[in-house]
Amino acid sequence: MGQAFPQPPKTVSATPRLNPNCATVSPRTLAAAAQPRQPHRSSPLPTDRGLGAFDFITKPFKNDEILLAVKNAAEHHRLEQENSRLKQSLRERYGFKNIIGKSAPMQQIFDLIAQVAPRRSTILIQGESGTGKELVAKAVHASSGRAGAPFVAINCGNIPSDLLESEIFGHVKGAYTGATASKKGLFEVANTGTLFLDEVGTISPEIQGKLLRVIQEREFRRLGGLENIKVDVRI
Repeated sequence: MGQAFPQPPKTVSATPRLNPNCATVSPRTLAAAAQPRQPHRSSPLPTDRGLGAFDFITKPFKNDEILLAVKNAAEHHRLEQENSRLKQSLRERYGFKNIIGKSAPMQQIFDLIAQVAPRRSTILIQGESGTGKELVAKAVHASSGRAGAPFVAINCGNIPSDLLESEIFGHVKGAYTGATASKKGLFEVANTGTLFLDEVGTISPEIQGKLLRVIQEREFRRLGGLENIKVDVRI
């Protein structure tokens, strides 16, 4: 929290007062405004990246209400900081540091990654088995504006064609024998993020046609479904 006012604001009763120790809870400023009693608000005020008021308290109010608001604000700030640290950890884990190579060809790959990462284009990564295609895909994801969204990978060569379609696009209840409930596909899971299709050359022509539609139209249908589902996924 920021510095405390030398004196309470004129619109707020001097009692009850906040515990002075609350000033060390968080480096962010918590704005607590007292106003005439209104219908109870059960959720914090909307904020934009932590800016603005986190919550408000109507008067007459009790000390416990203020302390609870401060506690919730501090917990909210802690979760935001933890989320930021986790995202940074993921970026470091899957960034350029995990691709070893100082040769001229490797430097060209790094340059390509830097060029394509900010774009929305679909990317084809070619290379023999074990050369690090998934590492490159993760580096592209971590260097892009989608870094905070899911990175989802699937090995298309290890899944039978009839199951692969359901895995990628999902299915509705009753789409086939054993489909007792609807299920999201990987496109929905990876929405706003990246979907890495390993061994994509093994996919059947039928599924390739459906993939083409997703690439072109940014929409698809679950297996057995009639509804078009919009997605924003880097492939």
